[in-house]
Amino acid sequence: MRHIRRLILFLTLAATTHAQLGHEIAQKHAARAGERLAMLTALRAEGRTFINGEVVPFLLVAQRPNRLRVENFTPLRRALQVCDGEQAPWISHTEVKGGAPQDMTESDAKDFIANADLDGPLVNSSAKGYTVDYAGEESIEGRSAYKLLLMNRSDNIFFSGWMHRPTRW
Repeated sequence: MRHIRRLILFLTLAATTHAQLGHEIAQKHAARAGERLAMLTALRAEGRTFINGEVVPFLLVAQRPNRLRVENFTPLRRALQVCDGEQAPWISHTEVKGGAPQDMTESDAKDFIANADLDGPLVNSSAKGYTVDYAGEESIEGRSAYKLLLMNRSDNIFFSGWMHRPTRW
């Protein structure tokens, strides 16, 4: 019985320590990058992505506060996803209802709105409703990196990623 209690205490302390470390890493990242990110007012990106095994060009335009437009297009079809920061996000696809705008599903809308945040999930993570958990360190391209897990209010993993460990803060 004593061993079980000790094990439970150890696991509780370990989980608390990892959560605190993850939060500290996110705060340090926000302190380093937050000021530079705050100066960013708009972003435009063009490129190619894979959708259903097909290379598809895309155009992404983002602007503060929480405005995002993503277009995917081929000679045969066009898809458009839009969030203006005020209305519910919507999607338009030439092959669905003649391209008429349609509301996104609730889960797609939540993800799309989160992606419209130019600062990303680590800056002011607590205010955005995320907890940051430290999940260890790994070597990425020969450099030590922290692995972080961001959990939403429902304790679902919203984001997992790596952040290169700085040589100094």
